[in-house]
Amino acid sequence: MSLAELEQLQNEEEGLTNEEIAAGLAFLVLITQGAFSSSNVVKRAQVDQLAFLTSTRARTLGLQLTEGAITNRMFITEMIGLIEQGQTASAMLWAEGTELTLAQQRLVTTVIDEQLTFLSQFEQRLINGTMKTTPAANAQMYGQAVRPTYFRFASEQLREEGFNAEQNILNPADHCNTGQSCVGETARGIVPLGALVPIGNRTCLSNCQCSIRYINTSTNQMVIV
Repeated sequence: MSLAELEQLQNEEEGLTNEEIAAGLAFLVLITQGAFSSSNVVKRAQVDQLAFLTSTRARTLGLQLTEGAITNRMFITEMIGLIEQGQTASAMLWAEGTELTLAQQRLVTTVIDEQLTFLSQFEQRLINGTMKTTPAANAQMYGQAVRPTYFRFASEQLREEGFNAEQNILNPADHCNTGQSCVGETARGIVPLGALVPIGNRTCLSNCQCSIRYINTSTNQMVIV
């Protein structure tokens, strides 16, 4: 199967045309230009869209690598740019387009460094021929990783604002129910902030579709992210 056929099959599976894929990737540009909403519901939809777009692009790069259309080095270079852009965009979504504080800048730098460390390990597996999954399947997880970053930023800021408890919420989706699962975390009910297994560290990894309810037990204020 040719690269073009692989990409066409991928797009058909997602129900998207090539034009829609191209238009969707422009969403990354909109984020850096201030296309934000103060509604947490809308922001969550935006970060899910960001995760979809970055993972789609990453999977396409993986397909190109498998087909031989790009080299290992070209693939890694493109992935580095995608990780840096996507993670920064996720942080800016939570900040609603305002300039990141020094603490937020340090956090996004830490997250990017973590992802680049994983990518370096991925590159070594490519070189050594020890990949256990296809490059496309592995690469798309880096795109999905923008979602846990969003929750990481939310948790840090809300903690500073006095929120001290959290509760997992199962949104309509197929949720993991083995190991450190979303179903298991939901069953725990309200717990101290930071006690839940973070989104991104559960069995479903960065594919998680849950929300988190943050609670200030002193004021009974609640925020769902």
